[in-house]
Amino acid sequence: MTILSILIKDPCPVCGERTVYCEFDDGEPTSSDNVFVFTHDCRSCGDHRSVSHVVGYGQETALDWICDFCGRDCFKTAPRNALSSNRNDPNQGESQPPVEDEQEWLALAVAGDRIKIVSLSYDGTYRLLDGLEHQHDILYLTPGMLALQEAIEELEEMVNDSRARETDFQKFFEEHPYFILNEDYRQLYSHVVLTRDEGSTLIPDFMLEPVERSRLCDLLDIKCPTARVFVLKKNRIRFSAAVAEGRAQLLEYSRYFDEKKHQERIYRAYGLRCWRPRMFLIIGRLGPIDAFQRRFVETSMEDLQVVTYDGILKKNKRRLERLRIGKMMLKS
Repeated sequence: MTILSILIKDPCPVCGERTVYCEFDDGEPTSSDNVFVFTHDCRSCGDHRSVSHVVGYGQETALDWICDFCGRDCFKTAPRNALSSNRNDPNQGESQPPVEDEQEWLALAVAGDRIKIVSLSYDGTYRLLDGLEHQHDILYLTPGMLALQEAIEELEEMVNDSRARETDFQKFFEEHPYFILNEDYRQLYSHVVLTRDEGSTLIPDFMLEPVERSRLCDLLDIKCPTARVFVLKKNRIRFSAAVAEGRAQLLEYSRYFDEKKHQERIYRAYGLRCWRPRMFLIIGRLGPIDAFQRRFVETSMEDLQVVTYDGILKKNKRRLERLRIGKMMLKS
């Protein structure tokens, strides 16, 4: 049962954004021990980190509730920076001074035809170091924004390269899961092996683990950007044969989970629960199709959500633009 989940001040080590949630879970205790699980999840890029500790009943100490990643006391809302996360030495953290919560960054702001230095505080307040009492625009890039921009450029180059293979895109999304993940999913699992009783296997490209533990996993497969998404035949537009093939493949994966023994097999192997999953297919380019035509075609396969590479690029370009806009309009 989850005890507490809060947004922390520390930036994500992958994307640099301050959208990391620290969660404490008491796991699945044994007959003689507690199992404490500490998790950090970034809602921007999907980075997921977890560590667990086994603590005997009646042997708990104050340090057993301290998160290994950020030093937060999980029964309080404030980080406990003065405490060490080393569980082997309960006295180690007592002599360490607390880390100051106040941090300051410097940025460049455009003020008319001049560039000014601005002080940025964590609490969201800003001040111009020259004392001007005006509202100014500011534009600066965090490490996370730079990483996102470079990843967008990399994917765009791959999409426009006819030599790029499905395995290349598989690797890209494994390295940049936040291009696929949204607020509903915490993590991608690539190439989960679905073993049948006779020994044959099915291997979907990705399983999507939801953020909410009460929800079940979903399935995602990828095809190349060169595959056609829509075709026009006898003045009617419809999904292509490549989309139909991708749907058939996903349906085969989905049917695997109809059997209880298969559900349990995957849960034992990967800790994932799945049954009648939603199905996603990344494939092709959008092409010259209007919104009404697209909605008409989508109603022919309502159990499948088709995502184009153009859509993924546009979504992440908008995300980058929002991050940039969020760093603007500072007031002294």
